[in-house]
Amino acid sequence: MPEKIAIIMRGLPGSGKSWTARALARTLKALTGQAPVVVSADDYFVGEDGVYRYVPHEQGEAHKQCLRRFMEATASGEVVVVDNTNTSAHELSPYVGIAGVHDYTVHVVEMTTHPNACLRLQTHDVPEFVVGQMAARLRAPLPPYLCPGGVFEVDAERRVDVASLARDICEFHD
Repeated sequence: MPEKIAIIMRGLPGSGKSWTARALARTLKALTGQAPVVVSADDYFVGEDGVYRYVPHEQGEAHKQCLRRFMEATASGEVVVVDNTNTSAHELSPYVGIAGVHDYTVHVVEMTTHPNACLRLQTHDVPEFVVGQMAARLRAPLPPYLCPGGVFEVDAERRVDVASLARDICEFHD
């Protein structure tokens, strides 16, 4: 299996992206022996004490830091998982472009959890109207060039079979 795998999580706040990204990283490490790097804009808001403190006006800087970490991981050939909402093609494009420069195959894991469940499960207090706007953007299909390794749909309200998901991604590269 080639080492150059980028997995981009996509979904609403509360859809199970972060849990799935971490579980997928653990499973891929067990299958491949290589520990994936998980990058997230949320990491920017975690202090040295491990406490998450969101500062809305720093969201842009958080995404820049996440993209820089992605660039570093792909430049060094590491398997990388992007754990952000990525609700539009515009948000995925920089990651896909950088991945392409480094000959990575991009796989998209799209969380299809119902918006009402996401509102109930989310930890970021995103207002309902914003979640609705994000859900509308998610309904727009991605252009095929943004997901050459395929789109894997996951519903966190059902049992997430991370082992099968990881095997499917690995088998793509066999």
